[in-house]
Amino acid sequence: MKKRTLTAVLALIFALLLLPSTATAAITGHACFYDVPGHYVANLTIQFEPVTTPDGETVYIFEYELTTEGGGESVPVPSRPGYIFLGWESETDGKIYNYGDTITLTKGSYNFYAVWANIPDIEPEQSDTPDEPDISYDDVSADAWYCDAVEYVSKNGIMNGMGESVFQPDATMNRAMIWTMLARLDGADTEGGDSWYSVGQEWAVGAGVSDGTDPMGDVTREQLITMLYRYAVYKGQDVSVGEETNILSYADADQVSEWAISAFQWACGAGIIEGDDDASLSPQANTTRAEAAAILMRFIEG
Repeated sequence: MKKRTLTAVLALIFALLLLPSTATAAITGHACFYDVPGHYVANLTIQFEPVTTPDGETVYIFEYELTTEGGGESVPVPSRPGYIFLGWESETDGKIYNYGDTITLTKGSYNFYAVWANIPDIEPEQSDTPDEPDISYDDVSADAWYCDAVEYVSKNGIMNGMGESVFQPDATMNRAMIWTMLARLDGADTEGGDSWYSVGQEWAVGAGVSDGTDPMGDVTREQLITMLYRYAVYKGQDVSVGEETNILSYADADQVSEWAISAFQWACGAGIIEGDDDASLSPQANTTRAEAAAILMRFIEG
């Protein structure tokens, strides 16, 4: 909110000689309006129209007329590019008055200041309708559990669709997809190469994330978690949370391969992976694209 000290000063200083309390005549005042210091834009004529309340108190209706510079047409409120006019703030009581408001006059002179709000500062109206995802796929509904994750990885260039307007959330991830996904996460340009995945494959071997074999092979959940764990180590992230995480509470913890135990302990302790509805890890199940998107989003947002 912008007040007098910046660019919206109404220098309204007029000598009001209050009439006796029994009088009913209107009181008028006149001032110049400035949107920046020294830049006169309008004449302001204010009229305080007296009214009597049911309690017998005399109050006044705050009315005014603005005439633009050069004697142009009257305007109802001042205007300023990029701002919304909120009203006139009284230096006497700190209240903001608009045309038609009532005001109590208690002395002979008053200062009023224009009050503005920067348009971007105005809060947009909240809608009860769920927002549609910015990234639109025909096979990803707005209420799908993975919708936010798919939108996240798509907007951040980590995963792409599998064709025009389709993401194929239930399709199985292969090793080449994981290499490419993690390479993009590391900032690598995965375009070019002998195949669509060759850059990601080379990156994965160099980073120690994978041995680069069997690019079209399906990826199980424990394989994805292990490659992600190796990526975290490669990036110098703290993976010590896994040392104090016990995964034995999961019904199928005994199905986790020995080489993947540390990775699962880390992922569970860091909240990157969540058990299924039946409290299982499903380490040997293939990873769907929706699951991969959700796991990557949790990993990135930490």
